[in-house]
Amino acid sequence: MIVRSSLVRHFIIFLIILLALGLYVAVYVRSSALGRYEPACYGLNGVKWYDWAPRGFYNNGKWNHSAAWAFLPLYWVDVNYWHTYNAQDSGRYPVDVPMRPSKVTSTAK
Repeated sequence: MIVRSSLVRHFIIFLIILLALGLYVAVYVRSSALGRYEPACYGLNGVKWYDWAPRGFYNNGKWNHSAAWAFLPLYWVDVNYWHTYNAQDSGRYPVDVPMRPSKVTSTAK
């Protein structure tokens, strides 16, 4: 009887962990499906290059680094195998093209 209840407890814990991982992946996949390429670096002539940003990773001209850290393993796989640097010019994905930056700022402080 004790062995059986222990097995049931372990199975329930396994299901909870599996559900949590599934939810984690589903939230990222949904965010990535609604994402777009956002400016990653500005130069004097405008945007130098773009990086993939799932929805919520880039807001009001600034990157949300806490979201990137929370989904780091999935984000790494996404930008290295699916939304690669070369895919930004393919026309398959939306790209946020600003008219002109309001000011050029340095990231070095």
